[in-house]
Amino acid sequence: MDKEDLRWMELCRQMAHEQDPKKLNELIAELGLLLEQREQRLKAKKPPDETSD
Repeated sequence: MDKEDLRWMELCRQMAHEQDPKKLNELIAELGLLLEQREQRLKAKKPPDETSD
């Protein structure tokens, strides 16, 4: 498991127990950012002929 996976797991753990709506939104935003970054990295690694969604 890499550092990014551990961060996702920690964010999910925090979100499951968070009671403050403002803090929960911050955690969700951080998770969304991590997912967007991962998606960009994966797209950059894809060969050009496999870009169909």
